[in-house]
Amino acid sequence: MTKTSLLGSLAVGLLWIGPGAYIVAQQFTMPPPGTVIDRFTSNVVIDPRTVIQFTGNLGTIIPGTSMTFRQFNRTQAVVVTFVGDWPKPMQQEIPLGGFASGVRIRLQIDGTVFDPIGDNVCCVTLFESGGVATNFSVSNGSHGFTFVTDPVPPGDHVLEIVAFSDVLGQPGQPNGTVVLGASSTVVEHD
Repeated sequence: MTKTSLLGSLAVGLLWIGPGAYIVAQQFTMPPPGTVIDRFTSNVVIDPRTVIQFTGNLGTIIPGTSMTFRQFNRTQAVVVTFVGDWPKPMQQEIPLGGFASGVRIRLQIDGTVFDPIGDNVCCVTLFESGGVATNFSVSNGSHGFTFVTDPVPPGDHVLEIVAFSDVLGQPGQPNGTVVLGASSTVVEHD
């Protein structure tokens, strides 16, 4: 591939990465114009295996994602990236009546949804299960998501990533089970 075609590929959002390689399409999500992001707060959790068992349709705060950050100077969007390693649950980790699950997540700041593409009902899907009570999960790798929030006012804020099973269960009954390995949460703010 010549320099001209490489530059042409970059101009349309495609990147050539070598002979026989796949062409990767890139999608960029940018904070609103005028946003100044010059600080970051992060939390990294090194844990080989944390079992998360959902009950009914209740969400669960993902361990290690509850953190405090300070928005210093202005009301503006922040960028939050969450990435986790999601190994498949072993049969002995799934309670009787439960099943391996996929995961949907929602970003909350101070207990409020600040994600413009999510809401109090909906979330973004990290990975899906094979269907209702199939004991199958497509998980077995790293999955993550980057949120660009609605404007957050100056001051101290508590951020949480809340997880939900991708299959709705009965209230008070075991629902999906997932396993989380190492994870990181990064907040880019002013």
